[in-house]
Amino acid sequence: MIEVVFGDAVAALQAGRIDVLGHQVNLDGVMGAGIARQIARTWPGVLSGYWKALRENALVLGGAQIVSVAPERWVANIAGQVHPTRRGRATDYEALDSGLRFMADFLQVHELTGGLPYGIGCGLAGGDWAVVEPMIHKAFADCRLILFRL
Repeated sequence: MIEVVFGDAVAALQAGRIDVLGHQVNLDGVMGAGIARQIARTWPGVLSGYWKALRENALVLGGAQIVSVAPERWVANIAGQVHPTRRGRATDYEALDSGLRFMADFLQVHELTGGLPYGIGCGLAGGDWAVVEPMIHKAFADCRLILFRL
């Protein structure tokens, strides 16, 4: 079941409304804007773990890294773009789809509720929501997922 709500996804994870918060990251090690910046400031371990995974080539385009931020709470760093940009489209649709499916599998295996920012990959990264939204519905068809709009 996929639900769209107005609210802060980071606050929802902190409050236990969701168990896993996914967001798109790049392969340059930059979490400087949007929800990525909010996550990095809230849980510095997510940022340091992300950098470590990049240094060790453990996080690649199309992959996802699940980082524990509290008991039974995780952030999913979904590698859906190579470089950050504010012009054009940085989102790689195939990579984002692959990372979303990785997160969905994690939710299913552990029977968890996930959250994503509404418009993931479509704000600063320039993707088209008409392309991304169907990916989400397909990947999370058998999961509990909340899309958070601000």
